Amino acid sequence: MHNRGRRVNVRSFCDRVWDTLFTSIEACDELSRDQRRLYTFLWRTVDVRTRIFERGLGVAAIARRLRMSDAAVQRAISILCAKGFAHRLPELPRRPVRLALNPLLIEAAYDDAKRSFRGRLAS
Repeated sequence: MHNRGRRVNVRSFCDRVWDTLFTSIEACDELSRDQRRLYTFLWRTVDVRTRIFERGLGVAAIARRLRMSDAAVQRAISILCAKGFAHRLPELPRRPVRLALNPLLIEAAYDDAKRSFRGRLAS
């Protein structure tokens, strides 16, 4: 029974981390609406362990999914990289778009969530 309570706490904590991250992205005045949409998409589909986005999707597929033009996606990626939100990685076969997302953003969300769960989770 104790284990189930811990699992619920861990799930709530993880949900809080993601909510904090996406709220921060939405509130970021440094990014345009398109840049925020793309960045939210990247975080939703990133490999959480490595913080690397590398799917078989090309720019055109990402643009279709987000209902943006290919040029708008390319511009948004370039600006995200220029502002330090992401970093381009070399392309691989079947991985035309590879980006490393800034780990400081998820760490800040984690720290914020941890403060709100003080005493309920072991450090």
